Amino acid sequence: MKEIGALLRKTREEMGLRLEDIQEQTKIRMKYLRALEDGEDEKIPGEVYARGFLRTYANCLGLNGEELAGRYRETKETQCQEGVPTEETPEIKILVRQRDGGGLRGRALVIAAVLLLLIGAVVGGGIHLLGNTPATPAVQDPAGEQNPTVNNAHETEQPPPGEESPLPVNVVETSRDVMQAEYLVSGAEDITVQVHCDWRCWLQVRADGELIYEGSFGEDEQQNFAAQERLWIRLGNPSAITLTANGVELGRAGAADQPLNVVFERETE
Repeated sequence: MKEIGALLRKTREEMGLRLEDIQEQTKIRMKYLRALEDGEDEKIPGEVYARGFLRTYANCLGLNGEELAGRYRETKETQCQEGVPTEETPEIKILVRQRDGGGLRGRALVIAAVLLLLIGAVVGGGIHLLGNTPATPAVQDPAGEQNPTVNNAHETEQPPPGEESPLPVNVVETSRDVMQAEYLVSGAEDITVQVHCDWRCWLQVRADGELIYEGSFGEDEQQNFAAQERLWIRLGNPSAITLTANGVELGRAGAADQPLNVVFERETE
């Protein structure tokens, strides 16, 4: 994995891109992008998600994401069979895909002053041990302003003073084939998906394993479905459906007219 991570970092730096730019383009959290480049895939919640993030990141750089994800899977299978970590191949030959010429237009995201919060917590704990009742320390960033929180679809407004900023919501497509598309929802307390139908389409919906809807949508019909951990949607005609998950617009569910399963899973830490 370290060989693959080094390739990702080298390609990104040669393109003059920052991790903030990649996060903005792929909607993958910064900590997972950094884990991919450092070869620390154990920091990513599950091998399936690691392969999906790797595929998306590589494709964003113009590399062959399927090739890299396949090499990663082979490495993990070898480790499982032998029971010990294995060295990756010394040379990785990756096919470069044709870029669409669109370019990346990333924006810098402001990082919260986590270190100041930790220091404040330690100081408060020390005073408490001495028998005093400390007041909650006021923590500000160097500029004296709270850092804004960024949503995948749009920037959220700063919360009123004294209120915590909500976590950024990320919705990442981790895998897709002709039968099923899978998404990982992070930074949210539940999963809420808006289904909009442009013309007639049959669908079935299961929330956390329980059937909650089965029927047909008519032209320009729209409905919201919610689940705590997992939302499974069966679409008879995905080309007629537009999806929005937790406020993040995902666009058309599929291009083909054949049935498709769309699965949303919430990341829990």
